Formats: sequence, structure tokens, C-alpha cells
Amino acid sequence: MKKNALVLILISFSLSAAFSQAIVRTQISSSPSGAAIYVDGSHIGQTPMEFRFRDGKMYKVELRKNNYCSESFNYRGGSGNINRRLEQI
Repeated sequence: MKKNALVLILISFSLSAAFSQAIVRTQISSSPSGAAIYVDGSHIGQTPMEFRFRDGKMYKVELRKNNYCSESFNYRGGSGNINRRLEQI
């Protein structure tokens, strides 16, 4: 009986650690503003905006705007705000 309780406690601790990654608010901006933002292939909005990333998780971020070169890069959650200058075509 005590052994089962100990196993349940250990499982609870490991699950809480797995799901307790911090959510970090990150400001995403571009020059010029109004670029479409894609995170891991999903459209999330336009610059400037704030997005919540999981701290330490790696994401693929892409900024797209008509008549400008798209900007695609990897971003690790929690590593600071994103500010990119898009080059005109």
C-alpha cells in the first residue's frame, strides 16, 4: 500500500515538471510593420504583436509581406523579443 502511494507521488511530480514549462510573452515586430507571422506553419497574426512561447522550446518563425523577401528563422522561446528588418524585392 505504501509502495503504491509512493509511486503515485513520483508520477505526480514527474507530470507536474513536464507541464510546468513557463510561458514567455514575446513581442514580434518587423520593419516595415504589417508582416504576416507564421509559427510552426500556422498563421498567428501580423506584426507588431505579442505571442506566448514556451520557455526553451524551439519554434520555426516566418515573416511574410507582399513585395518583401520572406524571413524564416528558428526561435527558442524565452530568448528575447523578435525584431526583423524585411528586404524589399
